[in-house]
Amino acid sequence: MKQRGRVLVTGASRGIGAAVAIRLAQRGYDLTLWARTAQDLAAVAKTCETLGAAVSYFNVDVGNEDQVEAATKDAAARGTHVAAIINAGVGRWDSIASTTSADWRTTIDTNLSGAFYCTRAMLRLTSEGAGFSLIYIGSDAGLTAFPSRSAYSASKWGLRGFVDSVRADLHDRPLTTITQIYPSAVDTFFRERRPGDRPDGLTPGQVTDAVLFALEAAPAVEVRELTIRSTKVTFGSGGARI
Repeated sequence: MKQRGRVLVTGASRGIGAAVAIRLAQRGYDLTLWARTAQDLAAVAKTCETLGAAVSYFNVDVGNEDQVEAATKDAAARGTHVAAIINAGVGRWDSIASTTSADWRTTIDTNLSGAFYCTRAMLRLTSEGAGFSLIYIGSDAGLTAFPSRSAYSASKWGLRGFVDSVRADLHDRPLTTITQIYPSAVDTFFRERRPGDRPDGLTPGQVTDAVLFALEAAPAVEVRELTIRSTKVTFGSGGARI
């Protein structure tokens, strides 16, 4: 298959990010992979290389501006990028009274500030005037308020506003598409769980299907928002929280 260009994937060491990276490699994309977990990230990169992708990877916490800056310089040396899948995220469920300042800062830094840092990085990784795709992995917690998720909900509701503002900023750039995906619970390592702990949730592969649908839409078509859920759980408030 002819190479389709280079894509940045954040949070690529496990879960949704790893599934997206591997599927992109299978479909002929080259990859820049960022994640905090170095050993797992190297393993995903190796898998993608065996599938024929040219892969660079960098151990980076997206909530740390200096680390993103260093990773961006490395990525820029690899050439221009056609898309970024901004996926890295953290979450911890606690009441407001039990949420520590450190947990609040970590959540906002990763989920919201990290999206800002990575979006700004992507602008440096594209060709002047060329179109590209930005795909953000949001959450149903960015559409509905849940108890015990003040920091997480704040970060995901903030992400919604940020993504709309990015779209407004880039509206004159030709063939640039911006998508936000809102999945319900996904059966991954998220929140210190393990795959299999949420058997009724979405699989990382099912979220990847949505990413590919947006990324490979027909030219001049922008898939702006996708809400996806497992049919075994209710999306948003009032349903099972898994």
